[in-house]
Amino acid sequence: MKVCPQSFEPELLQALNLVATLWHNSPHRPTIAEDVLLAWDELLVAWVRDTSMPLIVRSSKGAPGSEVIHHTNRVLIPSDNSPAQWAITLAERGETPSLKQVRQALLSDSIPFAMAIKAANKSKTRYFCNLDKLGDNPNKRNWKVGHIVPVGMKLRGELHEYPIRNLQTHFLDLMSPRNMYVVPKAWAGLSEIEPVNKVFRASLGNSLANLHQRAFAPAQ
Repeated sequence: MKVCPQSFEPELLQALNLVATLWHNSPHRPTIAEDVLLAWDELLVAWVRDTSMPLIVRSSKGAPGSEVIHHTNRVLIPSDNSPAQWAITLAERGETPSLKQVRQALLSDSIPFAMAIKAANKSKTRYFCNLDKLGDNPNKRNWKVGHIVPVGMKLRGELHEYPIRNLQTHFLDLMSPRNMYVVPKAWAGLSEIEPVNKVFRASLGNSLANLHQRAFAPAQ
């Protein structure tokens, strides 16, 4: 088998760019109003700053829906991509919960942290809501949720040892509807292709960086 080349014919990249641009501009692609995105910015900034609120972390280094106590005493909740699907579903419907409402949703166990809770993890699990229990989610509508800026953390060690700033930034990128888009489930791999994400990243501009800046700005 040949070694994979470092670069490909320009025509291939042009084709990927064309597909990404067509999907980005398609009237069939669900989008979120700017005022709704601004309201979610406010929520996520308040969430990060309130140390009594748990940070959601997409990681396999803990059972989804369990609680991990960070060395700063901040609670972390490991998850898969389910809470991101919860967020984009609410945002696409125009719903903008307050921090108080999110806190209540946690208390009532109505935020999904996993597609399904495995039997082996039940003894470690605090939050049992899963994506299938939601009446509405992208999967049920045949969509795949992708992140424009990747949210994977390539850090060694255990979650409770990770730098808190990395975890906070990861949380913002994971949960911000600004950083998400959907593709048909039949095209699920499209959202994993870097040239495709670059097209969406261009429209993202500085908005995600501005969200980070606001979240970490000194309190007035």
